[in-house]
Amino acid sequence: MNTLHRSPAATLGGLCVSCALFLGGCATPPPPPPQPAPVVAAPIPVYTGPTLPIEQSDRGVQIFLPSAVLFDIGKAEFNA
Repeated sequence: MNTLHRSPAATLGGLCVSCALFLGGCATPPPPPPQPAPVVAAPIPVYTGPTLPIEQSDRGVQIFLPSAVLFDIGKAEFNA
């Protein structure tokens, strides 16, 4: 009759692996990742510069310019 004899070290090693697998299943799950911070948009600045009167007509829009307007090349503002 064939009998299988195991050494005590092999039996102890198998027991350690079994215990590790068994106890690993009982571990608490890791905490959920933190929520990202909400993105808050910067407020849009309110325009406080000079304004021009505008009139809507059947043919389009008419903009009334002051009597003295100084234009500089490359700038989008005027000195009234």
